[in-house]
Amino acid sequence: MSIIVGTPILVGCKKPPTTFSGKIGQLEWHLEIETGTLTISGEGEMPDKFNDIDYPWNPYAHTIINVIVNGATTIGGRAFFYCDALVSVDMPKVTTIGSGAFQGCTALVSVSMPNVTTIGMGVFSGCTALTSVEMPNVTTIGEEAFEYCTSLVSVSMPNVTTIGFAAFYDCTALVSVEMPNVTTIDGMFFSFKGAFGYCTSLVSVSMPNVITIGFAAFYNCAALTSVAMPSVTTIGWYAFRDCNNLVSVTLSNRLGYVRDRAFAGCISLEHIYSYCAAPPKCEDEVFYDVPVSTCILHVPAVSVASYRSAVGWRAFTNIVEL
Repeated sequence: MSIIVGTPILVGCKKPPTTFSGKIGQLEWHLEIETGTLTISGEGEMPDKFNDIDYPWNPYAHTIINVIVNGATTIGGRAFFYCDALVSVDMPKVTTIGSGAFQGCTALVSVSMPNVTTIGMGVFSGCTALTSVEMPNVTTIGEEAFEYCTSLVSVSMPNVTTIGFAAFYDCTALVSVEMPNVTTIDGMFFSFKGAFGYCTSLVSVSMPNVITIGFAAFYNCAALTSVAMPSVTTIGWYAFRDCNNLVSVTLSNRLGYVRDRAFAGCISLEHIYSYCAAPPKCEDEVFYDVPVSTCILHVPAVSVASYRSAVGWRAFTNIVEL
């Protein structure tokens, strides 16, 4: 009896496909499995399937490494939701990115978006590998847009005017932020997920034109040492709560209202410079746990007496002329 050992011959077996393609709305898509490159071509808008997340490439979400969007002007909500192998995105003509489009893309390192003007809610939420973002033409950043981007170190946003609540919440590696044209930093009442809340490495903030600082905007930014707000008229509830290394605060001459516990827990405050002739109105416990016996309050010479009798401000022992 003899046994023949050899290579089995498989009859009727086909190689698995290496490419997939199809249409979505007016656009065409093509996915190369071997390279993990998804190319979306055509003119116009991508249909928004935020509610059902029914995009034709969803079955291959974990194989997509690169996305190239040629021609399309919008990216639909949750279009690449939890594509956790996605590393880079190129979208030269896109102007609007829908809510949650890249949420949970934990390998995403690089994004090119030269013409994007609007970033929706939660677009890059949880993109934990993203280190830097340049958005030269973005004017609006939606709520929770970059929350939990824990590797994000720097952000360039020269034309942004509005930042939604929790936009950069818990970006624990973020060191500096420059927002030359931002006028509004939103907050959600009694949501402690402030726009820059828990950005515990944030050292420098430039906001020359910000008018409104929302609820808990800089809550627990423990590395922040100084803040200048030359145009701010309203500081929201808990805005700088527990910024326990904050040493110096400069307030605009237009400040009218400081909400409850805006500076509570700022235990290292040494100097507050207020350029308001009339003491801004303070709600309850604005300076709770601030060392009011040692912190020096600098005010206009003609206003020293007014500050010494004003609610909130009169708690300071040392009120001196600017």
